[in-house]
Amino acid sequence: NFIFRFCTGAEDGSIRLFTYGPSGTGEGQELGGHRFFVNAVAFEPTEGQQLASVGDDRTCRIWTLDGVSKACFPLKFSGISVCWLSNDPDKILVAEKAGVVRLYSLVDGQPLLSLESEGATLASADWSGVANHYVGAAAGAEWLIWDLNVSSLPRQRKHAHVDGAHQFKWSRVCEGLFATTGCVGKLRGTLSIHNLAHDQGQPVLTATVPVISGLSWHHTLPLCACGGNRRIYMWLVEL
Repeated sequence: NFIFRFCTGAEDGSIRLFTYGPSGTGEGQELGGHRFFVNAVAFEPTEGQQLASVGDDRTCRIWTLDGVSKACFPLKFSGISVCWLSNDPDKILVAEKAGVVRLYSLVDGQPLLSLESEGATLASADWSGVANHYVGAAAGAEWLIWDLNVSSLPRQRKHAHVDGAHQFKWSRVCEGLFATTGCVGKLRGTLSIHNLAHDQGQPVLTATVPVISGLSWHHTLPLCACGGNRRIYMWLVEL
């Protein structure tokens, strides 16, 4: 039977799991939470039986769907993004607001490596599920790309949004394809889609979206979506 689940993190530190069954009936469950604002929540991608969360209380926490806290990693600064690796669920990537991205082992809770933004404050970060050696982030008005096989410093960085870069998301089907958005909450927000295969470094697509919020990619198509002013906007990228 088909089961649909999603999870939310709130400004009061609570994490809530919502489950809907085939009949359309649903239930909500509070798993626990952080002491302050929850900035990101992510399901473990292989079985979906665990959650990772980060928040302003400077912790990364791992939860079961029953609300049991399996692990809690202390961070030096507020956590703003957390990502699982699709082919190795024993590793997670945690981005801290102050500009450090760390890869952790869930086996012993120890950091395996650190990436530095060279002083830039991070707004979000993402780990490519297509090319696992790529990590990207939105920082200041720029996007940053790290290659884990090369260096702990950014391999590439480009100006992205005049009003500041807010979100960064890799495509789930195409290596080197990613999207960024400008600051949320403004009447006219911006979205840019980039492809690292294009040497000139210019976006392959730019768009203006009213009151832009959210950013996501389709699982099997090069299709990007974001929300804005009670609508969902979608773009299919020609490769």
